[in-house]
Amino acid sequence: MRASVLSPGLRSFILFLLLLVIYLSAVEYLIQHTPFALPLQLLETNIVASTQSAFGISVYASGYNLFYPGNTLQLVVGPLCTGIREMFLFAIVIIPFGVMSIRKKAKSLLVFLPAILVENILRLWVLYPLASAHGFRMMGEVHDIIWTYGQITFLLGLLFIWFYLFAGLRPVRRKVKERGAGYQKNKRKKAQV
Repeated sequence: MRASVLSPGLRSFILFLLLLVIYLSAVEYLIQHTPFALPLQLLETNIVASTQSAFGISVYASGYNLFYPGNTLQLVVGPLCTGIREMFLFAIVIIPFGVMSIRKKAKSLLVFLPAILVENILRLWVLYPLASAHGFRMMGEVHDIIWTYGQITFLLGLLFIWFYLFAGLRPVRRKVKERGAGYQKNKRKKAQV
């Protein structure tokens, strides 16, 4: 049987590019121009409305809109507000990662994709209180700052945490601990011989 011409790293990179092209050509269209994200929009809208009401904020949800009657303000929870784009992109980064088993990749996605969902709910939740504190005329600027800088910071932090827990330093330390420190020394001695 002939060995593959492509190295594992190159195969992972090609898979990453292929998934990215599929995402950009098909999934992004589905997110923005079809009701693909509607169930997530409705879920997040209702969660934000019910939890804000529990905290004494006058709000009600209708469809994927949040209405704040005290200030005659309406927030639309659009498809991009759900975090579905970030979930897909996070999965696109994780799936081609070559050194992990499919089971470990699935476990990590089951842990981190709900974290992205929760972060987006929190982001929607704090938007109204922050805008009311800074003035509703600043709502667009507050939204853009939270969405742009907050989202990027959160996703980069999530990637670092994922790498540490599933792909990087922690699994290497665990293997050394399981095999013992002598394992590394013996391996070096064999390599020198």
